[in-house]
Amino acid sequence: MTYKSIETSLEDGILTITMNRPKCKNAMNQEMWLELTQVMEEAAINDDVVFVVLTGAGTFYSSGFDIKDPAPESMNMEEFMEYRIKIGRKYIDVLIDFPKLLIAIVNGPAIGIATTTLALFDFVFCTTSASFYTPFSVLGLSVEGCSSYLFPRIMGNATANNVLQFGQKLDSDQAKNCNLVVDVFEPEQIQSVLWPKLKSMKETLSKGSILANKKLIRGWDREILHKVNEAEWDELRNRFASEDFMTSVLKFMNRSKSANKL
Repeated sequence: MTYKSIETSLEDGILTITMNRPKCKNAMNQEMWLELTQVMEEAAINDDVVFVVLTGAGTFYSSGFDIKDPAPESMNMEEFMEYRIKIGRKYIDVLIDFPKLLIAIVNGPAIGIATTTLALFDFVFCTTSASFYTPFSVLGLSVEGCSSYLFPRIMGNATANNVLQFGQKLDSDQAKNCNLVVDVFEPEQIQSVLWPKLKSMKETLSKGSILANKKLIRGWDREILHKVNEAEWDELRNRFASEDFMTSVLKFMNRSKSANKL
């Protein structure tokens, strides 16, 4: 199947999904969320898939939520926001429920939801060029991706607050030190070292054991995570409707335009 915003390939039990909007720094628009959700739902019931690997095309993993994504002509702005909340929440729900090993290879900057959702992956690897940034307070937004629950558990309260509240940017080593990332590779080592490692894992580990362990490890939190996801999107609905959000986004876009002119 041909997709517009992602590319997929299945080889030896490993499904690779590549976010493929490099001109937009792989920003997640409505099309990408729908396609990612569809592919993940299909992979969950496909017996040929053992691992799923998500990565980005070009030099970015993903710049996160695409605030420039236009509304369909059939929707007004309020309807469009509700639609985006619906499909965004569903994508997170699919990550929460995904029964197989979910692996991220962060090949460059990950911003916003591209960072927060990493806590829902079983393994996160990154390159030395990767960075992790959640500018929610800058944009007048609130957190998502179940990060309000998972980041404090992974990083501790102090680091999680610095990252989510104050927008502290993490480099690859800092992300590893705070347990968001398992291991860091030079960009050229992704093909020469990491992929052979993943293929070896797939060949040597029991598929049945992987599924059983994933069910046990993630199962205890699944109900909580769905409640967290619902609460986070409810709060985002409030933020989207706020004057603070509109003012913050305009300031952010003006700063970006000024920076691009330099």
